[in-house]
Amino acid sequence: MTKFTSATGAALLLCAAAQPAMAQDASPPPPPPPPVAGSGLTQSGNDDTSLRFEREWSIREMLASPESYTRAHRLASGVSRCVVERAGAEAGSYLGGPMTGDEGFEALTEALTKDHRRCIQSDAQGIPMTIVNAALAEQVILAAGPELEPRAMSLNQDEADAFTTMGPNVKVNFDIIGRCAAVYSPGLTYEVLKTEPGSDEELSALNKLYTNTPECGLRESPDGAPTGYQRGVLAAGLYHWINRG
Repeated sequence: MTKFTSATGAALLLCAAAQPAMAQDASPPPPPPPPVAGSGLTQSGNDDTSLRFEREWSIREMLASPESYTRAHRLASGVSRCVVERAGAEAGSYLGGPMTGDEGFEALTEALTKDHRRCIQSDAQGIPMTIVNAALAEQVILAAGPELEPRAMSLNQDEADAFTTMGPNVKVNFDIIGRCAAVYSPGLTYEVLKTEPGSDEELSALNKLYTNTPECGLRESPDGAPTGYQRGVLAAGLYHWINRG
């Protein structure tokens, strides 16, 4: 299995290697403390500490623990299915994150603290919004059930390059892989999302995707990047590619 480290980072980004402004370290940089699902909600009769969610999830710890990430993804998926059931097609408008106009997940945070606050169950309190966002992208796509070619048979290369190019002064991270996979192998990316999280089928689908998408620079699922994290990045990339423009 490919080791997901700084030393192999450049090889992960062949799909964007022509961009001179792009950094050469593809390891996900340590993220700032992200917004968490349900932050800002209150309960009556408690002190200030208990008014906020007591349990917060560490992105770094989950990246080091596939089991923890799979559990977080499962809980976030429950939240996301609820949002899709309540909001329908509008649910996609809440999505943000890297390489979008809403990198701080403001729309999703507002939705989960106002109109869809009932979707946050007690066991899902405190999940980082980046995981909820990825799970929501996945659930919106699954609900739509799009028909996608395994490999893109025709492609506007200028449009593809614009979609897979990060802006200046933005550090390279795994999000570009999700976008690259969505562009060149949309159907194979979708097949990953249809598998059970944490299953052998999920890993097999990831390996099949990377093996058949040489543009993205991976030959197999990289060791050190939990499969749940990878599928979330792929879901976000695929959603934004399908709904571009």
